[in-house]
Amino acid sequence: MAELIERVIASGVAVVVVAHDIDLITKLSSRIVVLRQGKVWSRLKTDEVSAADIVHHITGMARAA
Repeated sequence: MAELIERVIASGVAVVVVAHDIDLITKLSSRIVVLRQGKVWSRLKTDEVSAADIVHHITGMARAA
């Protein structure tokens, strides 16, 4: 699936992916929008956040030290 999405992105088409797979999200995206309880919770730039940051935004749980 990732290869197909990468080809579509490379052609210049915007793609919306709904997923919980952090590795897939960071591989394919330049921007991430986190929804919680049906509302936009945060907008992130993929190159400015870590996987732990993304999980924190998704779950609301504190990051491990």
